[in-house]
Amino acid sequence: MKKNYLQELDSAYAFTTKLDASFGRLPVQHGSLFTPELGEELYAALQDLGIRSFIKAAGQCIKWSHALRPVVEEVLGVQALLTIGQVRTPTRTFFDPSFDDLERWYYHGLDARNIEERSGINMHAWWTLPTGEILDVTLWSTLAVAWNEPERLGAVAGGWPDKIAPNLLYVPMVVGDDYIEKVERRMAYGHFLARECTVAELEAAPVMGMRSWHELP
Repeated sequence: MKKNYLQELDSAYAFTTKLDASFGRLPVQHGSLFTPELGEELYAALQDLGIRSFIKAAGQCIKWSHALRPVVEEVLGVQALLTIGQVRTPTRTFFDPSFDDLERWYYHGLDARNIEERSGINMHAWWTLPTGEILDVTLWSTLAVAWNEPERLGAVAGGWPDKIAPNLLYVPMVVGDDYIEKVERRMAYGHFLARECTVAELEAAPVMGMRSWHELP
């Protein structure tokens, strides 16, 4: 039987716990939080940070979602849980890491091989809210660049996971800042997260080296 988003989130909690990565489990909140007006408030808050273009968010969903989480929580007034996993449709896959991939990256970090022939890392990041709704400020910017559709740049996707776009499926697999921060710390060379929440850091390209053959797990 196909799992719904909250069931998948429970599996993500269990997987993250198995890795011994820390995270704050979301409190349960009934009703809905996200509205178009809230999306506009969030967009305005991002502009207040100096963000005028989302073109640099393409392929950098992990960095942007990690760095901007406190901004999202301030605007919404609730906990926003960094969530990492797959995004796909019935006929097309945008991001499809396996649990084996996520576990390997957690223990050994990333290197340049993980972004070969891609515009970014093969995992997507968004925020899950206490109601079970999600918020995503980078997916449409990534697709805008990939599809050469600049009108999609900066679009904020928010609401119930199965209602954001026709047939678009979000699959949470691992959660929390600790997971991705340890992935970066365990890299042999380079970094891909922002050191601080500034436009310069958000727009900086990731730096990744290549492990030599005897360093590979």
